[in-house]
Amino acid sequence: MVIKKEFINTLFCIGVLLVITGCTSSKKAPPSSTTPNTVLISSEDLKALKQSANEWKTVEPKVNDLLELEGQLSKLTTRLKAIDETNTAGTNNAQTTTATESILKSDQAFFAIQVAAFNSKTKLNTALANLKRKIPTFFSNNIAVNVETKVIKTNTFYRLKLGAYKTNKQATTACEALKQQKINCFVTYYTREKPQPTL
Repeated sequence: MVIKKEFINTLFCIGVLLVITGCTSSKKAPPSSTTPNTVLISSEDLKALKQSANEWKTVEPKVNDLLELEGQLSKLTTRLKAIDETNTAGTNNAQTTTATESILKSDQAFFAIQVAAFNSKTKLNTALANLKRKIPTFFSNNIAVNVETKVIKTNTFYRLKLGAYKTNKQATTACEALKQQKINCFVTYYTREKPQPTL
């Protein structure tokens, strides 16, 4: 009977120990073969990823430069559109007043509009006659016509220039009016040499 009592006590203790051990083991995290953030890839995929990363490192500065240039180009395009809209509005008014503004005393003129350059006076006079027929309103107020003779190496050139303008802005406005009439031109300095008719 004493043995039975001890046996029951021993079984009771073992049961209590098993219950306690079971409770504490259930609180522990079950061991897992992989952590949740781990991704398994093949060695070939890893090699390809490393190669892509190296390629990106070499290309990244160039891509950043291109993105910066794209931003600057976008800003420049916006500014050019604004300038173009301003010039278009100003050119409509400039066409009617160009001829009267261009007639200045020769000693006050610093700028002119160059419309052509030729290697002979005959070609220059022919071009001038054609211009007078093409844009008679520009010549209607006796606009100044002058020529600059320029020797470059062994060749002589005759630069046909129109107008005598006090300011660069006046010359630019007149040149823009000519461009509207499909005449190529650019602003240059005024010369007093008049075209001589060819014999």
